[in-house]
Amino acid sequence: MSAIAQRDENNVPDHLLVLVHGIWASPSVWLYVEAEMKRRVGTRFLIYASSSNTSTKTFGGIDGAGKRLAEEVRQVVQKSKSLKKISFLAHSLGGLFARHAVAVLYSQANDDAVSKSGDSHILREKLAAPIAPFFIGRTGTQLFLTDGKADKPPLLLRMASDCEDLKFLSSLGAFPCRIVYANVSYDYMVGWRTSSIRRETELFKPPRRSLDGYKHVVDVEYCPPVSSDGAHFPPEAAKAKEAAQSSPSPQNTLEYHEIVEEEMIRGLQTLGWKKVDVSFHSTFWPYLAHNNIHVKSERLHKAGAGVVAHVVDSIKQQEIIMAKFVIFFLASALCFTTLLHFAAADADDFDRFHIKGSVYCDTCRVQFMTRLSKVLEGAKVKLECKGRENQTVTLTKEAMTDKDGNYEMEVMGDHEEEVCEIILVQSPDAECGDVNNQEFLRNAARISLTANDGIVSNETRTINPLGFMRKTPLADCPQAFKELGIVPDVTF
Repeated sequence: MSAIAQRDENNVPDHLLVLVHGIWASPSVWLYVEAEMKRRVGTRFLIYASSSNTSTKTFGGIDGAGKRLAEEVRQVVQKSKSLKKISFLAHSLGGLFARHAVAVLYSQANDDAVSKSGDSHILREKLAAPIAPFFIGRTGTQLFLTDGKADKPPLLLRMASDCEDLKFLSSLGAFPCRIVYANVSYDYMVGWRTSSIRRETELFKPPRRSLDGYKHVVDVEYCPPVSSDGAHFPPEAAKAKEAAQSSPSPQNTLEYHEIVEEEMIRGLQTLGWKKVDVSFHSTFWPYLAHNNIHVKSERLHKAGAGVVAHVVDSIKQQEIIMAKFVIFFLASALCFTTLLHFAAADADDFDRFHIKGSVYCDTCRVQFMTRLSKVLEGAKVKLECKGRENQTVTLTKEAMTDKDGNYEMEVMGDHEEEVCEIILVQSPDAECGDVNNQEFLRNAARISLTANDGIVSNETRTINPLGFMRKTPLADCPQAFKELGIVPDVTF
């Protein structure tokens, strides 16, 4: 193949990214995200903002909206023959639309317009799951779990299990990973417990510090599958539903919701999830959190830019890891937590920064830690700062890891106008010395060395763990991935 032909082939999009908006909205809410995606992910992505459920159509029912979205996706795929992969990025109520649409597409997996190989892949389900008190119409009854006959499970409970007509849980479970982004506070539409698929007892005091490089993203947690018999509609739920429908009252509604919500959590937690917690508590208008999380308007909601950057980098990471899949749904998923860790900074001495980090051997070549990873003693790393404009190197400093794989270094001075990052230099293990220089991993190793970054902590900066890759993956890696419920793109 000639160089020109190769270049033309590389410019043809093979990955469809579908953006799904929420209640009473339109594709225009994705303008900022579209621009950032196009700027950062390259020409291999076809970015498409769904328009099949605009405005009042969002009130017509989650099931109807899901079917319209599935049909819209099929038409887009039919028109673009080069597409091999598909991802969903959905906000608020759009997350439920996307989940229903994926179940519809999954049930028709033999249709060439959707699947050319029968393989199943992954879904990024939502930025926040919607339960709000003022929705009207059929959608409202479904959100309040009062749809259908008293002896039949409501739609949202069905969507946490497999039904005869649509395999809601299998369509998610067939995809290696899922992710949810959840506001921990100030979201007037969606509570933290609801959006992060947690019980009240599973909530915790959220960190107040942002992850380095992703402002307002405060925590990333991988939650493995919880073994159970899944979601059911027990007799007491049917009795409570009848009471909620025939004699609606706060007490009847609360009792019914508690039963059904527990069943929904049981069903959804049979799958593994990556949960990303977001906090806009420090912004001037924290009550804009619901729209900040996807930057609905760049003028009003730009505080969410760090969250969008995190989403983009996650998509880029998944594109690399899952590169050999023919089609995949990247919509609720990326089950990896070690890429991002806390970056701590305190204000005791703004001109002195204490940097801490660790280095490990990535024995499975996946760039996140597994039970087979091992720490590296004697690994050399380097701090490098460059001017933002001219890329001139302004500071370098090296460090060596100890017996526990940890390193430390101290830096003086404020470096607000520079881009600083930790770079892997030399591995002590000849069999584990490969370095992945992908841009998203370099971003993950970047560090803020200024007192003007909005981080309220001490002068300590904790860096993401960095991994040298083994030349060939260990034979036990597939079993380790199976235990995590993921299927990385690694050849064994």
